[in-house]
Amino acid sequence: MPYKIPGVGGTFYAPGERKANRWVVWRGRDDAGTKLELATDARDPAGAKAYVKKHLAERACRRPPAAGAASVTLGIVSAHYKADRGLDETHADWRRLAFIEARDGKLEVRGINNAVTKGTAEAWLAKRRSEVASANTELIAKQKRPRHKVPTFAAANREVITPYRALLKFGAEQDWRGEIVVRSLKAPEGSLPPDPPRIADDETVFALLDAIEERIRSAPTPWTLQKHLEKRAFVWLCHERGYRIGEWLRFDWEWVDLPSARGRMAITKNKKDLRWEEFELSPTAVAYLAVLGARKAGKVFPWHSRSNVYRWADQLIGPDKKWRPHESRRAIVSDIVARTGDYKQAGKYVGHSNEKTTFRYRILRRPELAPDVRFGAKKAG
Repeated sequence: MPYKIPGVGGTFYAPGERKANRWVVWRGRDDAGTKLELATDARDPAGAKAYVKKHLAERACRRPPAAGAASVTLGIVSAHYKADRGLDETHADWRRLAFIEARDGKLEVRGINNAVTKGTAEAWLAKRRSEVASANTELIAKQKRPRHKVPTFAAANREVITPYRALLKFGAEQDWRGEIVVRSLKAPEGSLPPDPPRIADDETVFALLDAIEERIRSAPTPWTLQKHLEKRAFVWLCHERGYRIGEWLRFDWEWVDLPSARGRMAITKNKKDLRWEEFELSPTAVAYLAVLGARKAGKVFPWHSRSNVYRWADQLIGPDKKWRPHESRRAIVSDIVARTGDYKQAGKYVGHSNEKTTFRYRILRRPELAPDVRFGAKKAG
């Protein structure tokens, strides 16, 4: 007996009519007006209804709704946003959008306001703080130092508000909703400010280089020696030039000109807009690269991900000290701005495309490692 379900177009049928060894459970038209018939293996009406609803929702996600269409959910907007931006499961924004979809994916995008975005960000913050507290409690129980940092309101803005803002802006561009200014989450008045971002300390970097030098002197095999030589060159270049760790991991011998002490780097923050930056190599950097055995092509460094770098860096100087390549990036920006007051010069040195990005790097202290490259060698007399 055919019947209707409120909110779902078309006509449902109790599983009974067979077609191609399946049960016909729905006939109707899709959003484009095309006749459509759905069949399933489900024998019970509840399973048939669930199949139809899921299929129609997935079909709606594959086809962009028309401009001004009603009942466009945030899940549909997110699906088309990811397709438009070419995002996949390996991209950080995909992970961020997953939380938003799970919580608000069924909401109509027209009805989302700042109260909704604030609630989602606060829910993410509470969830992450609970997870961090549990993880740190386990470490303390094992008599280990708690190392998981408590997420801040800034983290909630980065992980939730920023991608939410992008989704709503995309929805407005497609005329699925009106424009909205999504407000960032703010810490309550009187709360303590977050810890400033860490920047690399020269003492820590020198300690790491000393540890690598010790391993180089005691290397038992040529293979082990080569690995430690690569670590030494990697640490020095990160702290000297300040490019992103992902860019150094893609650094290729084709981009190196050792006789001229020059190199070029592919700036890949925006993969749709690849930029090339030429840079100068210090004598120390040239020497460290030369002993690696320069080749015509191929990656300079062997590691496939940043976690590999973090692991050996922690093994060499942990647990009392810690070094991350991005901390050297902050240190270099702080150094240049402290010496010159020129944010544009600092941003250009580390490959920033936007001066606003450079403003976010706090000026804490001035590292002294390899200043001759950043400011030129000191003139005699």
